[in-house]
Amino acid sequence: MRDFLLFGVNVLKILGICAVVLLGVFYLIIFAFGVIRGKAIRKILLNGIIGITIWIIINLTAKYSGVRIPVNPYTAVGISTFSVPCIIALLVLQVLFKI
Repeated sequence: MRDFLLFGVNVLKILGICAVVLLGVFYLIIFAFGVIRGKAIRKILLNGIIGITIWIIINLTAKYSGVRIPVNPYTAVGISTFSVPCIIALLVLQVLFKI
């Protein structure tokens, strides 16, 4: 795979870093709104743990189902932030676009 360089800078690597930072900011915003609205911190963390657990189960059964969600910082932050909706979106994208 070729690097996409613009003025000698790897643009895809910079976009990847920006995506992780943006997802981290979204996570902090969701966390702040949860605290403001009185949603227990334990419930927010439990939501992330549920998402990561489902992600692990999907990857453990990948040998049998043929469906695998890659393990990288982008999916880790997305799944821990948005939990089940992010997993469903990643699975739909994988089926539609054969990612």
